[in-house]
Amino acid sequence: MRHSIFLAVLAFFSMLMGCSHRERVVHVVSWPEHLQHRAQLDNWRVGGHYQVSHLDQQSSGRFAWRQHEQEGQLILMNPLGVTEARLNHGPRHALLHLRSGQNFESDNAERLLNQILDLPVPIAYLSYWLKGIPRTHEPYLIIQRHPNGLPAVLEQAGWRIELLAYAPNGLPVEIHLYRDTTAIDLHLSQWNLQPHAMRTITQLTVPRKTQPLPVHIRSAPRRLS
Repeated sequence: MRHSIFLAVLAFFSMLMGCSHRERVVHVVSWPEHLQHRAQLDNWRVGGHYQVSHLDQQSSGRFAWRQHEQEGQLILMNPLGVTEARLNHGPRHALLHLRSGQNFESDNAERLLNQILDLPVPIAYLSYWLKGIPRTHEPYLIIQRHPNGLPAVLEQAGWRIELLAYAPNGLPVEIHLYRDTTAIDLHLSQWNLQPHAMRTITQLTVPRKTQPLPVHIRSAPRRLS
């Protein structure tokens, strides 16, 4: 009787050990289908933390990105959550509003951020990379994939995009970007894909009020060539 009980217990623990060593089944996504689905996702918002290292300078804080079709809005906040800058941008226009009340305008959002805030952020590409895909209709190279087939490392437009972690829904939650002397770390924690929770970018546009500004800044947005 004792021998039978011993054999039963031994068989039970052997089964548990076998289960613990069994490889987990990983669902491998179809990259063409995933790419097409994410490219069609054009009404969303995401928030998180950022850190930018450029040459010998560093800046960090919180950010929020809202996207509605081709119109986007990037809000940069300090670590306490106070808005320092708001960038509204589209294919051929960009308006930057600072906490100080200054407004700047350009036809290139990336150049605007770089000249005014010294932040070399690839705005035109970032709306795609945040979704874990390369910018469509432009060359890219997948260097490495995760076990489920999603990209782990991409290269596009001279940038190295490391997609270190994904949420269960296949959207990135940690992204590192590198190019020359620039490194950008993004930690995403507030994805929202619900259309009813999304206000249009028009409603979020910065009011163009006339404010007391320094003499080298006009009350209307300053145009950068």
